[in-house]
Amino acid sequence: MDEGTLRERFPEIPWDQPQEISVLPVALSPIAAQRNSPLVAAMARSFWVCRYCVCMYGVKASDLLDHRVPFAFQTREHALDHVDREHHD
Repeated sequence: MDEGTLRERFPEIPWDQPQEISVLPVALSPIAAQRNSPLVAAMARSFWVCRYCVCMYGVKASDLLDHRVPFAFQTREHALDHVDREHHD
């Protein structure tokens, strides 16, 4: 599926805006059930990802943690730069 099709089929999604996602390292999964735990909040890693790329290529938490996702960024600004550069109209 290409970008134009994604925009046409799902116009309610803000495609040009990156999405922030958080990943908890696997070692902490036993305490993940305690979602309001300060430890969980402190240990979660946040990434800004491109919505187009996630839909077209997928993303795995383990790849995010190992920095193997070329469309995941530490800041929203870097993700916006990617969207502008790679997915401009």
